[in-house]
Amino acid sequence: MATAADAPLHLEMDGIEKSLRGTSVLRGAELHVRRGTTAVVLGPSGAGKSVLLRHAVGLLRPDAGTVRLDGRRIDDLPERELNAVRLRIGVVFQGAALFDSMDVAANVAFPLEAIGIGPGSERDDRVHRALRTVGLADRGAAMPVELSGGQRKRVAIARAIVLEPEIVFYDEPTTGLDPPRADLVNRLIVRLRDERGVTGIVVTHDLASAFAVADRMTMLTDGRTIFAGTPDELRHAPDPRVQAFLHAQATPEELDAIRGERTP
Repeated sequence: MATAADAPLHLEMDGIEKSLRGTSVLRGAELHVRRGTTAVVLGPSGAGKSVLLRHAVGLLRPDAGTVRLDGRRIDDLPERELNAVRLRIGVVFQGAALFDSMDVAANVAFPLEAIGIGPGSERDDRVHRALRTVGLADRGAAMPVELSGGQRKRVAIARAIVLEPEIVFYDEPTTGLDPPRADLVNRLIVRLRDERGVTGIVVTHDLASAFAVADRMTMLTDGRTIFAGTPDELRHAPDPRVQAFLHAQATPEELDAIRGERTP
């Protein structure tokens, strides 16, 4: 029987380098994701996780390296062709990023408006299906300020899937949520993979969430990929930087730095 490991590569990022405002953020980072699986990108703050995500969706272009979707290079596409690629991708932004002046239904419908699907039965049906998927079919008329943090995250997921994308990127999807609400978001990520075959890429530092959703994990440190493998392989990885992260400990280099012995 075919397994996730047998699935074809959906997204390939190799040798990604990027400097922002004169600071090197990514230093040859790599990420390989198979179709219909969920990949988690881990790492400490400042490791380059969110910057890598922006390259995957075409919001940034690398200074060096390549990004391929289904084997086709996309990092060098002209903007018009890249816009067509983006329609295959949904994004759940950190903090949900809802429009406070729009009700829930209008927030979810926003991507449909962008491709020319205006008010009418098709738009209403798509919005209702997306909200039903995240368990908020009765909240379309609510304003974002009336929602809990967990509900806002679920509306953001509904907006990300309203175009029925092949890939969904989740940027810190459980940040700020209590454990039960985080569990609900995790279950939605798994459900979208299992029931719709959605390829998921989750950027997080929430280890409980990471192990709940991941088929494979990639860890970044200082803009470099230092680990790629299964969750079980991550638990037993010999790299002390990986183990320090898993056990919420400072690395030896960081400890040396605060003693004044060396700069990390």
